[in-house]
Amino acid sequence: MPTRTLCSQQRQQMVDALRIIKSRVRELRAYTLTPERGAIKINQNENPWDAPARIKEETARQLSERAWSRYPDFVPASLHEKLARFVGWRPDGVIAGNGSNELIQALLMVTVSEGKRVLISEPTFALYRQVASVLGGDIVSVPLTPTLTYDSDAIREAVEASDPDVIVVCSPNNPTGCIMQDQDLAALLEMSRGLVVVDEAYTEFARHSVVPLLDAYANLVVLRTFSKAMAMAALRVGYLLAAPELAREISKAVLPYNLNAVS
Repeated sequence: MPTRTLCSQQRQQMVDALRIIKSRVRELRAYTLTPERGAIKINQNENPWDAPARIKEETARQLSERAWSRYPDFVPASLHEKLARFVGWRPDGVIAGNGSNELIQALLMVTVSEGKRVLISEPTFALYRQVASVLGGDIVSVPLTPTLTYDSDAIREAVEASDPDVIVVCSPNNPTGCIMQDQDLAALLEMSRGLVVVDEAYTEFARHSVVPLLDAYANLVVLRTFSKAMAMAALRVGYLLAAPELAREISKAVLPYNLNAVS
């Protein structure tokens, strides 16, 4: 690749342009992925078994009959209804997204600004810290126990001390697989004045879900994805479950036409 040489005017323009970027963003490392591939690829927790050929063939058939010149649905209402039936929740409390990553971003965009506190228990999925930091949030980090499980007592103490605006719990946790027990989560929901977000990206592998708690707690938000157990990582489909009033506000940060025709 040829070396790019900037003239003095361009260098000054670059200095001025970079000055516009938030200082806290420039201090962050980008969320990256090492491209090297080993004999066994496990760094993204992808499903080793692909989607069935029949599903691919039927998807391709339907896609071939669809006009590519037309936008997809502005809001995928029919998908929201199907997801609501699948999980036993209300369609107006469902938001489908371009992977659950988009919904993590949308949720934090509508809740986190300069000085807002986000509590996470680490190590966990790095995107929570990354997005919250870009938005100006202060991270309250609670370490896992030495056996890599959630330290419920320490989390409760941190909630009492910091009064976070958002608590994010990945359950089962990425990368350790630990689960937050229902009684511990219920205690957090009872004591928190903010949102408690449970990322259930791996719930199918644990046969455990907190979705039944949505009826009892208006401050609970649940995230799900089709990328893992459903072997659809390439299609980028995730969904969020919340009280309808809350879902309506979160949806304001979701881009229009966010699911393409294939998804």
